[in-house]
Amino acid sequence: MSSAHLMLRRFLYFAGAVLAATTLLVTPARATDLSDLWWNPNESGWGVNIAQQAEVLYLTFYVYDPARAPTWFVAILYYKSATPAGALVFDGRLYRTSGPWFGGAFNSPSVATTDSGSATLTVTAISNATLDYTVNGVAVSKQITRQTWRDNPSVVGNFFGALVGQASGCGGTGGAFAADGTMNITRSGTNASFEFQFSGGVCTFAGSYTQSGRMGSLAGTATCTGSVRGTVSLEEIEANGSGLTLRYSGDYGNGCRESGRFGGVRQ
Repeated sequence: MSSAHLMLRRFLYFAGAVLAATTLLVTPARATDLSDLWWNPNESGWGVNIAQQAEVLYLTFYVYDPARAPTWFVAILYYKSATPAGALVFDGRLYRTSGPWFGGAFNSPSVATTDSGSATLTVTAISNATLDYTVNGVAVSKQITRQTWRDNPSVVGNFFGALVGQASGCGGTGGAFAADGTMNITRSGTNASFEFQFSGGVCTFAGSYTQSGRMGSLAGTATCTGSVRGTVSLEEIEANGSGLTLRYSGDYGNGCRESGRFGGVRQ
């Protein structure tokens, strides 16, 4: 085990924040934020907006009725359970609403809400879910994913923060690790480089970057000081004018694996 890799092992001291890049925590408060516009790319023309607050989801459906007229439903879903495979399940009631014309004075007491069925969202991955719902006895099941309108240009830049995580099977140096440093991100088309500089050296995560709704991801290689190499997956990449967050998972061979999160402010 090289000294640089031993340094990499020291990163994390925040065990409660750790999870692997391709799995979801059973605690919704620490799982991926599901707020986004979701759709089925093979069925363009309808979709579901999801807004999440803690373990509660508010869904608005834009669909069509039997007469092909645009129709809206809303649903309020609460976290129910996690499946043995790690999927998160939310369920609740679905409603049809009616109210005053938008162009006149809005009188809230005249809004009518009709309980029209139920809805269940089973989240199987960061950007994939199954939506099951019924409306007046009509059952629907759809595979949905986040809809992407714009590649996020804010991902590129320099950020100061910390990588926190856990390691296992790494020559007796497993467990929690933590390190602060700078993350320098550059992109050329779909190729991206995430260079993390810390007190123990430099690790560069490079590969193909993709955008799925709000979330970006990168699958590629890790190259660190001391000729340490492996494969890496970065998920839940979100950046704006203030900062950056992402989820990290690395495999450095011989059973040595790491997982964690990076969060930083823009420099």
